[in-house]
Amino acid sequence: MIEKLLKNYRSIIFLDGESLGPWVIPWINQEATLIVADGAAHRLEKLGVQPNYIVGDGDSYLPYESYIKVDDQNTTDFEKCIAFAKEKEILPSLVLGVSGGEIDHVLGNAQVLLKHAEGFSLFFLDPHAEGIKIGLPVSKQPLRSKVPKGTTLSVIPFGPARITSKGLAWEFQNQVLDLDGVLGMRNRTKSEEIEIRVEEGKALIIIEVTSFFRR
Repeated sequence: MIEKLLKNYRSIIFLDGESLGPWVIPWINQEATLIVADGAAHRLEKLGVQPNYIVGDGDSYLPYESYIKVDDQNTTDFEKCIAFAKEKEILPSLVLGVSGGEIDHVLGNAQVLLKHAEGFSLFFLDPHAEGIKIGLPVSKQPLRSKVPKGTTLSVIPFGPARITSKGLAWEFQNQVLDLDGVLGMRNRTKSEEIEIRVEEGKALIIIEVTSFFRR
């Protein structure tokens, strides 16, 4: 599943996080449609990347030919980008620039991802000191993938989520994870094939990908 997503995304959504830097260049598939939340447009210019579309409410970037202005103050620019990608039928989308900068933006981005958890239509990559992690919002549809043994993995619930797993060092057996109770931080894989089922609720699954998929 993970390798398939990393090879077959049809669009990229760029957000205005400070993590958006030169490391993203190898992930810019020339066949993918590049959609930029308007606050991130200047960051893309510095990287020498020309987007196909800039989407937003006009408060962060002056419109030009490919600017899609959406007058809706009830949704974030990230949500506007997702709606645009759905309209153009160019999902799944790789999301870059999720983290870095203001903490409310980072947490808000995570919440938006969980609002669109069905069908693996969105996933993100995020760098850290030793490599890159992939984040996948999951609800109902099981995540099945091959990963190296010993890969770091976290399952983070947003509200109560009932989880069952196979292939982890500390398995979940119909376990309810909750922000006020048990969390699934810093688990690891014990086999090369894993399965994580979110029977109820939604969860963000974050997996280290550096060791088995490089650009």
